[in-house]
Amino acid sequence: MQQGAKTGKLTVGWIVVMVFASLWITSAAHAPLADVPLGISVVYPEEGQQIPALDSTFIFGATMPGAKLTINGTEVPVYQTGGFLAYLPLDTGEFVFHLEVVDGEQSASLDRAIVVGQPGHFLRDTNLVILQSTLKPSNHLSLPPGEYLEVGFQGTPDCVGHFQIEGIEGTFPMAERQGEIRLSSGGYVFDQTGGAVFQPPGIYTGVWQVPLGINLDSARVLFCLSRDTTVFDSLFTADSAGTFCGYTDCVHAESGRYLSFRQGGVPQVVELTDSIQILRFGPGLGYLTTFQPAGIRAVATGESGGWTSLRLADGYTGWVETRKTLSLPAGTPIPRGLISYIRTTASDTWTDIRLDLQTPLPYKVTEYPEDRMLVLTVFGATTNTDWVRYDPADDLIERIDWNQDEPGVYQLRVHLTRGPIWGYEVTYDKSGMSFSIRKPPDLRRGLRGLTICVDPGHSLDRGAVGPTGLMEKNANLAIALQLQKRLESRGARVVMTRTADVQVDLYDRPAIARAADADIFVSIHNNALPDGINPFFNNGTSSYYYHPHSQRLARSVQPRLVDATKLSDFGLYQANLAVLRPTQYPSVLVECAFMMVPEQEDLLKREKFQKQIAKGIVRGLEDFVKDARHEQDSR
Repeated sequence: MQQGAKTGKLTVGWIVVMVFASLWITSAAHAPLADVPLGISVVYPEEGQQIPALDSTFIFGATMPGAKLTINGTEVPVYQTGGFLAYLPLDTGEFVFHLEVVDGEQSASLDRAIVVGQPGHFLRDTNLVILQSTLKPSNHLSLPPGEYLEVGFQGTPDCVGHFQIEGIEGTFPMAERQGEIRLSSGGYVFDQTGGAVFQPPGIYTGVWQVPLGINLDSARVLFCLSRDTTVFDSLFTADSAGTFCGYTDCVHAESGRYLSFRQGGVPQVVELTDSIQILRFGPGLGYLTTFQPAGIRAVATGESGGWTSLRLADGYTGWVETRKTLSLPAGTPIPRGLISYIRTTASDTWTDIRLDLQTPLPYKVTEYPEDRMLVLTVFGATTNTDWVRYDPADDLIERIDWNQDEPGVYQLRVHLTRGPIWGYEVTYDKSGMSFSIRKPPDLRRGLRGLTICVDPGHSLDRGAVGPTGLMEKNANLAIALQLQKRLESRGARVVMTRTADVQVDLYDRPAIARAADADIFVSIHNNALPDGINPFFNNGTSSYYYHPHSQRLARSVQPRLVDATKLSDFGLYQANLAVLRPTQYPSVLVECAFMMVPEQEDLLKREKFQKQIAKGIVRGLEDFVKDARHEQDSR
């Protein structure tokens, strides 16, 4: 299962989207069968585990081979290894899987209790309640004029909600969202048959736009839920006895002192402190651009719960983690820059494009593989470009042109003489900005002479765990070692991120590839599913890429891997995974089989199957290299 940006007690499968973190299957500890003739072990779910409000989910583990197993009255097949997997209906609230196993005259049973849905997921109409834990905002917000404040809570359905902002005159209405059945978050990506989640009624939301001229600091949001439809100018009045609500038959709640609205004043300039900083479209949302170097500066315009918004240019905003920024002294100049000249310098493996940009500014690179073009967008920069000097020894760049359609948004278009796009990076130093483009390696001898980094996913974190206790990290390593042997037999230089059960941090893996100047990166994993996805219809082999220049690699590997494993084609994915984000080389992550499916777990234990996987990956790499060489020769 893929590694995300964070690991802990539970191993998270996906970083593209922090929204999926609560859904992914985790590497629950495997409890061995008891030292008695008959026993039952449940790997997933764990005792007391809380899962979303789903209509069905899976349970898997192991018992004695050949035994008869029933779970909640449904007979469940037991594989020859003793592993079992079931997909069964659920009820919301406290739920128990009751397992019974019979082998001849012997029998055993086990109850596995879980919680389905959040506490208070369903509220009785007879009780007037606002769930304090659901109040929004739940952390500090600093909003500029024109921004929208979104508030909300979960409470008793079919009532009337209002809110008031401390220090702002008037009350504001809230709308209720009714209960509905929706496809689960994981279901949108992984489920071919559906995966329903019940969205409860009683979700109340409100919106207010910050006007000009408001200056408030540490204000509260005051909420009221009532069966009374009367609208009051003020929900709350305060005197020496406390705060009172104007409604009858109502309940009220208040947020912490989280809100700040400021008008004008001295702008706050911040500097990024992390060398792999990412700019997002919103707090914790999708990526605007990756790998902003430390030292880049921008104007901070707001804050939301540990995230800071940055003004990149007129109409362009990016969000970064506040802890990865440094507030600079008042009076620090607004980050801006002029780009006057451009110069290229070629080496054997890279062509550097130098820009005389003295202030480190945020940037974004966009790939156009079919056009053999890269576009560098620099936010906060203005063109003063009169000169482009080309290195006469360079044969990679056909031409460079630029445009400035919008103030503060400078775009540099780099047209290449040949493809494919192999990799690139952007750096700053004292002399300016460098946009470096990697030249494709010599592909005339196939894999011979190429440096290939092989990454066995996970290490001290176990990854997914199979029904009989096989840990993904061990399956990944066994496949990776077979792949290493086969690649070396083809004349490739192989760099392994690990060759034993040792800890290698997530961000150290691509760093190892970069330090070795790898031509290709391959990460080995084995899969699991989010809660509520039927594993009998959704399993098999899949491949993942992130940047467009890596898509051809993933497309080449996927059919060869499916053919080698003889498993279902689980698809090709563009996925925001940490080991795939580096831009300097083509990279692919493969999910060879499903740990949670007993038959596939058994295959992963077998050296013959591990060799088949390695053979399939190598054939996919050979197809990729052959295709890339054809494009080189067709210029």
